[in-house]
Amino acid sequence: MLTNALYFWVALAGLGGGFLAGFLGIGGGVIYILILPIALEYVGIPTAEIAQYVIANSIFGTAAAALFGSITLISNKDFYWKEVALVGLCAIATSYLLLFTFVNTPHYSKQFFDGAVIIFLSTIVLITYLQNRTNIMFNQPVRNERVWYIFTGSVAGAFSALSGLGGGTITVPLLQAGLRMDIKRAKSISLGVIFIASLAITIFNIVDQPANPVDLGRIGYIIFPISIPLSLGVLVGSPLGVWVGNKISSRTISYIFVGFLILVILRKIIELIYAA
Repeated sequence: MLTNALYFWVALAGLGGGFLAGFLGIGGGVIYILILPIALEYVGIPTAEIAQYVIANSIFGTAAAALFGSITLISNKDFYWKEVALVGLCAIATSYLLLFTFVNTPHYSKQFFDGAVIIFLSTIVLITYLQNRTNIMFNQPVRNERVWYIFTGSVAGAFSALSGLGGGTITVPLLQAGLRMDIKRAKSISLGVIFIASLAITIFNIVDQPANPVDLGRIGYIIFPISIPLSLGVLVGSPLGVWVGNKISSRTISYIFVGFLILVILRKIIELIYAA
C-alpha cells in the first residue's frame, strides 16, 4: 500500500542520495539500497524478485542524481566530456551483458545481492584506504591511460548491474588509483559516467518484464510512484552536494566517503545475518 508516509521517506532518501551524488560523486545508490528494500517489501513486491526491483529503481534514482549533479558541473565548466564518453560506453556494454544473462533472472536472489554489495564496497574501502596511505602525487602522466579508462568503465558497469549502486563508488577510487587523479576531478568524471550507464540500464529495466508483475503504476521493473518521489528529492539534494563538495578538501572527502561505505557494509552484514 502506498501512503503519504512512504512517499515522504522515499523523497527524503532521494534528498540524501542526491546530496551524496553531488558531494562524493557516487550517484546516491548507497542511500537507495538501504531504503528501497524496506519500501518495496512494504508495498508487496514478491521476495523472489526484490533484488531486481531494488536494483532497477535504485538505478533510476541514481540516474536522476547524476544528471542534476552533472548539470551543475557543466554550468561550472568542470566537466570532462571525452573521458565520460569513453568510460560510460564501456560501462553500458558490461552492464547490459550482466543484466541480460544473470541479474534479471531467477538466479539472482536478495542474499546474492547483499553479498555482492558487501564484497564490492569492502574492496572500495580497501582501495581508497591504500590510496590515501601511499600519498600519491596527483595528475601525473601515466602509460595506457585509455586502457585504464576502458577497464574502469567495464568494472563500473558490472558494479552497477550487480549492486544497483550506479558505479560511482568504484569509479572514483579506480580513477584515483590507476591514473593518480585528484578526487574532485575523478568525482566529476564519475557523475557523467553514472548518468550515461544508469540511463542505459533504466531503459533496459523499462523494456524488460518481471516474472512476478505487480499493479503499482510500473513499467517493467520501474515503479514510478516510488521512483518519482525519489527523483524529486534528488533535484534539491544534488546541486547542494556539489556546492558543499567544492568547499571541502579532497582528503576530507575521501575520509567521509570511506566512513559512509563502512556504515552501508555493516547494515548489509546485519541483513544477511537475520536472513540466514
